[in-house]
Amino acid sequence: MPIMDFAIARPQARPGITLVELADHRWRVTRTNGEVLGYLDLIADGENTRFAAQRQITNHRGVLPLGEFWNSDDALDCFRP
Repeated sequence: MPIMDFAIARPQARPGITLVELADHRWRVTRTNGEVLGYLDLIADGENTRFAAQRQITNHRGVLPLGEFWNSDDALDCFRP
């Protein structure tokens, strides 16, 4: 059974965190001052959906995978100050 885009819960921003949609299933996670914290990806695999969190490595051109989560709230907890 295919998953429809409108059926997938979009992540919600939190106090101090802003989400900038980069593509259909990818968001840049920033502080409200614009500092990039990392990225959030939605992974749709058959009937399951997960959110993958990646932390931007300061002063480098890379990201550190933080894990995959069943909901966006848990994934965004990785970016709390």
